[in-house]
Order: sequence, then C-alpha cells, then structure tokens
Amino acid sequence: MPVSKDAMYGAQFEFDLGLVHAMVGEYDAALGRIEYVLSISSMLSAALLRVDPRWDPLRGHPSFDKLLKTFE
Repeated sequence: MPVSKDAMYGAQFEFDLGLVHAMVGEYDAALGRIEYVLSISSMLSAALLRVDPRWDPLRGHPSFDKLLKTFE
C-alpha cells in the first residue's frame, strides 16, 4: 500500500524496502528511501538510524552521515 493510501503501513513499506536496498549493496537507492521516510511523518528518525544495526552497511557512507545531520 503506498503512503498516499496508508500513511502508517506505506511508510513502513518504504522503510523495509530501504533496508533491503542497504543489505544488497544498493546504497543510493537505500539512501533515497531513508530520506523520503524521514521527510514524512513516520516512526523512523535519525536517532534510530544511528543505533539500529540493520543500517550498518551504510555507516561511513558520506551521504548517510549527511542525511543524519540533516534530520537531527
């Protein structure tokens, strides 16, 4: 269900899809999903991204660090 039809589950879908992209090495796609979910009302936050080990593949990526600073 897209965010436009279901804000709660649609945001979760985008979050999960971002995780999949990160796991398979598609870092730019993952960062795009993260940025989108952070820009809408959702459970995702920069604080969560900092401590959640599922996002470890993106740690040290300059765009990930910049994204965290943008949404502090």
